[in-house]
Amino acid sequence: MERLFLNSRSRALRHCITASLALFVIWPLPSCRQEPPQVEIREGILAAIGAANRAIELDAPIEPAKGHLDSVLYWLAPLSRLESLARYDFYHWYYTTYRHGDYECANLLADSALALFKEESFKNENLEAFGKWMLFKGDALVHKKQLYEAFNYYYRVKSDYLNRWDDCKLSQFTARLGFVRYKQTNYRDAINYYLQAYQQFGRCVIAKSPTSFYEAVTEPQGLLNNIGWLYDLLELPDSASYYYHRALEFIERESVRFPGYEKATDIAKGVIYGNLGGMYTKLGKYGEALRYLKESVAINTRPAHDHRDVQTAQIKLANLYIELGRFKDAERILADCRKGLDTLSSEDFELRWKQVHWRFLDQQGRLADAYKALHAYHNFKDSV
Repeated sequence: MERLFLNSRSRALRHCITASLALFVIWPLPSCRQEPPQVEIREGILAAIGAANRAIELDAPIEPAKGHLDSVLYWLAPLSRLESLARYDFYHWYYTTYRHGDYECANLLADSALALFKEESFKNENLEAFGKWMLFKGDALVHKKQLYEAFNYYYRVKSDYLNRWDDCKLSQFTARLGFVRYKQTNYRDAINYYLQAYQQFGRCVIAKSPTSFYEAVTEPQGLLNNIGWLYDLLELPDSASYYYHRALEFIERESVRFPGYEKATDIAKGVIYGNLGGMYTKLGKYGEALRYLKESVAINTRPAHDHRDVQTAQIKLANLYIELGRFKDAERILADCRKGLDTLSSEDFELRWKQVHWRFLDQQGRLADAYKALHAYHNFKDSV
């Protein structure tokens, strides 16, 4: 049974890697070829990966660059372990980001990547890469809703490597512990983990000033925003507002060091504006709520912005329009959101859309349509 399980896993991973290729490649079984001596990544592979990364940065079509990379990797096989890691890095981005959350494939990729670190000396020489793939494995477990396993996995890794990783990496692990606690609705525990992660980030900055926009801006402002969101869920608006505005101030202060990242800066602000809009709606401060929600929608409906986050802002805005009796506006926003969900699906946002759609019909006295919408909402809720 164990051998059958491993073979099935190999076939599943190969399916993930070869799906949707511009050039269809069948990767040879590992047992058919001998791994080459451990070398640096060869020039041809570096060039193909560089071309794929440039396509990502320029928001250019990805499939041609991916097809070229697949072709290069095929003809240069067998790959060294470092080359295999570079290959898995690209595919992890492809399945979690470009394909919008294919965590079945991401989980298989993480298992294959971690298998490369079985030799202790290779793991110690590439500890940063090992840590990254440990994070990716835990992330996949969270998105597969294996929350207990994910929490234990993160916690075990954090404990085992506490003395071997710096505060920059530990901050990422601690934040993930917070995310699992959030998914388990243990919000106060989650806040403590996010606060600890932010403190670790502060020590990281002192020891090693981050040079990438993600490390220096995206990650830390996200911690502050998450703390605000958790206080929001606990119905503590003063604390929520404090951390939301701290996140915005952080973005304003730190993003100026990164010219050329205006889009990423706007996206981060758009997420926080959406959260502020939802909070002010609950407080009955409708003028403030409208201002923030409309700004959030305006930012993330732009090309190549966060079309996932715009869905939650649209749902909040539609709900606010219903509250204000502005049914035409609510209908327009719900229709726009529906188009987005039909092309970029999300179980969570689909459920929330169906709930607001039912409320939209019910508040207008369209009882027959409202009954059908309520029935659709409960059917979908029971299915997820």
